[in-house]
Amino acid sequence: LVGSLCVLREAVQIAVGHGLIDAIVSVLISYPNERKIHEAVFVTMRNITSEGTGIDLFLRKETSRVVLEAMTASTDSVIAQLNACCMLWNICAKAKKDPAAIVSAGAIKQVVRAMQTHMESGEVLEMACGALWCFIDQSEIRKIELLGCGAIDAVTCSCLMHPKEPKTLEKACGLLANVCTSAQMAEAIGESGGISMIVEAMANNSSSMKLLELGALVLRNIVLTKREFAAEASNGISSVIKCMNDNPDAVAFQREACNALWALAAQSEECKIRILALDGVTVLMGALEHNACVGDVQDAARGAISQLALS
Repeated sequence: LVGSLCVLREAVQIAVGHGLIDAIVSVLISYPNERKIHEAVFVTMRNITSEGTGIDLFLRKETSRVVLEAMTASTDSVIAQLNACCMLWNICAKAKKDPAAIVSAGAIKQVVRAMQTHMESGEVLEMACGALWCFIDQSEIRKIELLGCGAIDAVTCSCLMHPKEPKTLEKACGLLANVCTSAQMAEAIGESGGISMIVEAMANNSSSMKLLELGALVLRNIVLTKREFAAEASNGISSVIKCMNDNPDAVAFQREACNALWALAAQSEECKIRILALDGVTVLMGALEHNACVGDVQDAARGAISQLALS
């Protein structure tokens, strides 16, 4: 009942003001192994945090510990893990301060465990990737922790398990794009088959502009970080060029696509030859003409054209 009421902003504010968060944390402490209770509590916490109310209360050390212990106790419950991962994503995205307390309590490891346990659930994987993406953004230390607990394999496996679920793939690509600027992370992605998974995801979901944008960003970042992955990444060139032709008005995608082609051409002669063979210069000229007032697309398209013109 409380969880249902907490979809309303006013109800959340009233309930939190009257001590709801402390009350439901007490419930978790009193019932440490009751799956059904944990499921109901996590639904309530998801709804509370989606409104951005009382976020700082969730970041208290003791609250963080209790919440993550409940996640661990209910690892096998899809409902509990789905709503807990969404709750953690909400907390990280809406917190006014760094969510150090909940990260220190083991949030990253527990989210990865949720992914590993529920690979069949695209929704769990979507929320988990979103939470991880938010937790590690601009934090090199947390990216290292991500690598240490098997997250890269879990993310690439998510792409393999759900090849036609754009929302899951979008979050997976966003997370990989964020981490692959590190050489160590790029190597882990390459070793886990992540590059081919991204290429396949782009080919299978050509109507998802956000996925295409993030996929192009992954290809760009990974070849700039590790030149030796250019050959594998070149398998995505045909999808990038085709989708540029098909979606001239998708400005964000056009920018990332031009940048990806620029990076691929700069890092590999083989990539340059493939781009030229697919009439990439004409496509890039089209991006220039169609986005005459968009500076970042202009810069990226000109850079790619100039790179292709180099002998």
